[in-house]
Amino acid sequence: MKRLLAGGAAGGCAWFLATGAAAQATHADTLATAAFSAYLRGPGSDWLQAAYYIFAVALVLLAVRMMANRRAQSLSAAALLIVVACAVTLVAYTYSPWPLPGDPSIKLRIAIHKVSAVTAFAGVTIAMFLAAPLLWRPPAQYVLLAFATILLLVELGAAFAPDFGISEYAILEKIAIAGIVLWLIAAAIRLTLDKRSPAPPPRYR
Repeated sequence: MKRLLAGGAAGGCAWFLATGAAAQATHADTLATAAFSAYLRGPGSDWLQAAYYIFAVALVLLAVRMMANRRAQSLSAAALLIVVACAVTLVAYTYSPWPLPGDPSIKLRIAIHKVSAVTAFAGVTIAMFLAAPLLWRPPAQYVLLAFATILLLVELGAAFAPDFGISEYAILEKIAIAGIVLWLIAAAIRLTLDKRSPAPPPRYR
């Protein structure tokens, strides 16, 4: 069961990454002119929307698998709440794509988009902070913690820095999303290959 959970999480994240890459390839001319969520409408948008839902399910599967890790008992409840909240926010994010030029409520829609994006992906990044020491040993642990820190700064800077234009936000947002998904795939694969036996039951005298 543990391997099925981790394998399902890895597969869901990989599907999201592949679908997102295909969507970007289809809109290659908008790499620096459109946020990733702009591809949630138009040709092929149904595939990307479905991929977001699959990604949300994959996050929950990964959180449940992490709860089975005996070293994560103290963090399991917090991590599960964070990841489930991120999964729910991803659904909201799917319904709040970057507005089209000329939209009368463009400022409000951009604000909603940025808040939902940061809530979802920054939340996952926080979960990465919690999970890194449980999945890897030094020096890999320190490298991944540094990677998670950079991703968090990219997400917050891209979403809220006042001097950022659409070009900077679009590129950095896509880099952050790709980095997060790759990290999640690595974590899921790590858990899939984990052959350690579960903790023995307590003995009572």
